[in-house]
Amino acid sequence: MRRACQRGTSLVELMIAVAIGLIVILAAVALYLGGASTLRVQDEASRLDDSGRFALESITRLIRVAGYVNWPGDSGAAPVRLGPADAPAIEGADGAAGDRITLRFFGSTQGTTADGAIVDCLGVPVPRDGNPSTRSENVLSLSAAGALLCQATGMTSPQPLVDGVERLQFLYGLDLDADGRPERWVRASEVANWRAVRAVRVALLMASATSTRNEPDSAVYQLFGPGYLVSADGALLDTRALSAAERRRLRRVYSAVVAVRNGG
Repeated sequence: MRRACQRGTSLVELMIAVAIGLIVILAAVALYLGGASTLRVQDEASRLDDSGRFALESITRLIRVAGYVNWPGDSGAAPVRLGPADAPAIEGADGAAGDRITLRFFGSTQGTTADGAIVDCLGVPVPRDGNPSTRSENVLSLSAAGALLCQATGMTSPQPLVDGVERLQFLYGLDLDADGRPERWVRASEVANWRAVRAVRVALLMASATSTRNEPDSAVYQLFGPGYLVSADGALLDTRALSAAERRRLRRVYSAVVAVRNGG
């Protein structure tokens, strides 16, 4: 009687099977890591966009209200008269990485309390008292750590509004012929008469908190476009001069042009 022969897996076949298994595992791990990296970039980009839009909206809202006066038709109160000695509605100061802007405006009151129509940089309703020397004064600036700071009347120190602001820059549109429209855009140091400012250009360069990019950034960020390429005053950033870790941060420019009432 013949015995049936039993054959097992040879060592070569076993090694081939193990190699194929390892290749499949490595491919799956690479696919997972690639997907996780993409999700991290998308999440960080979404957070960056939210922060940039919030910062830009906070700044432009205050610029629009600068110079606001609660006229008699609004509340029945006596009209406010501003004189040459009163501080202007808008003032600014240049900075290498972050400019500073000061915005002044009256509040709005119905009855005896602020009605919430006008709020300061922290969202606190501003009442109207009719005294030019006690207008709400809001100062926006940039901290060394990259936080947009706000300091309103009554605050003892600036309060952070949003993080991740790498550059904060302003240009001021001057009305040179008294037609109500700006003819020339200048830096704060070039403004001789702040009451001649009829518009403000604001530009923010936002940067992510972590080194998320898969490839180093090599872009040149022009905050006010190619017609204004001045790196010394912070309106231009060449990422090729940054460290390797800094070049892997996500960046995006947010900008707006805001007409101002400049009632004082």
